[in-house]
Amino acid sequence: MEIGEAHDVSAAQVAVAWLLGRPAVSSVIVGARTDEQLADNLAAAELKLSDDERARLDAVSAPPLLYPYWHQAKSAPDRLSAADLSLLEPHLPWNPITRCCIRTTCARSAIEDAQLEARGDRHPETAKQMIDR
Repeated sequence: MEIGEAHDVSAAQVAVAWLLGRPAVSSVIVGARTDEQLADNLAAAELKLSDDERARLDAVSAPPLLYPYWHQAKSAPDRLSAADLSLLEPHLPWNPITRCCIRTTCARSAIEDAQLEARGDRHPETAKQMIDR
């Protein structure tokens, strides 16, 4: 709704414009019961969304990881191959190569920190250290 309000267009126009800009989407089938709905849907072809708006829409529409992928991301992020990372990296709370937090707030728990410390892979900042600074 915020994006539609910023452009002074309907949510349907934003949705159709976002779909038209998705990779590999060459057309969108719209359904309209009235002439007004059809005109509204067709007007979406003229709507240009910014990269930031597209990223926001991508984020809210991203499906959650299915098993076993969520399990791999949570339990073994330091053992992921390049192929695994191409799928899982956006879902990791920290970068498995640099061992630094990706998010602004550390999402790792004290248990995960203890496991890393036991293996000798100390995370640069614990959640408590991030809160204290």
